Amino acid sequence: MREMKIEVKILMVIKGEIINRDLEEDLEEGKCLKELLKKLNKSGMFPRRFLRAMLKTSKFAIILHNGDRVDMAQVENRLLADGDKVAILSPMGGG
Repeated sequence: MREMKIEVKILMVIKGEIINRDLEEDLEEGKCLKELLKKLNKSGMFPRRFLRAMLKTSKFAIILHNGDRVDMAQVENRLLADGDKVAILSPMGGG
């Protein structure tokens, strides 16, 4: 199977630590957004069990796929393609 390159932007505040990274991840063609998140989780970039909590609720992160917001319930069905852009952001509050 061919590999595809996915551009990933991570801008989050987790437990008071700012994570600001631009990555290029390789995935097998036909993989979904959840597979990308699992790969990022295995890299040790996020605290332990963070991915599991993030997938249950959108209060921990906002995910954009090519500029479109993706609901956490859709990450398993959202297929990626070569050159896609994924952003993982902390939700912002204020007023």
